[in-house]
Amino acid sequence: MRILSNVFLHHFPSQVVNLHPALPGELPGTHAIERAFAESRDKWRTHSGVTVHYVPDEGVDTGPVLASEVVPIYEDDSLELFTERMHVREHVLLVQTLSDLCQKLSCTQESEVVL
Repeated sequence: MRILSNVFLHHFPSQVVNLHPALPGELPGTHAIERAFAESRDKWRTHSGVTVHYVPDEGVDTGPVLASEVVPIYEDDSLELFTERMHVREHVLLVQTLSDLCQKLSCTQESEVVL
């Protein structure tokens, strides 16, 4: 994990996207999958999720959310099974979100050209 500086982000306003293996506002920073799984074993958590969000500043996993999805943690899960399920959902959500974002930006640019 790298925290991008505000100096860097200033050059790419509303253009940097991050994938975080937790729901918005939950488990910021590193090892979110492992922390969610440990909390499930302590009977504190029944699910986690994945989030795709903008990176507007140096905050950790705090930017505006583009998409998120809940991923259940099953009682008979191992950390490996849960991790695999999280990664599958991450890959699908990231590709879908970026595709949607590109289509939206393309439509916006086309309408600007037409006007």
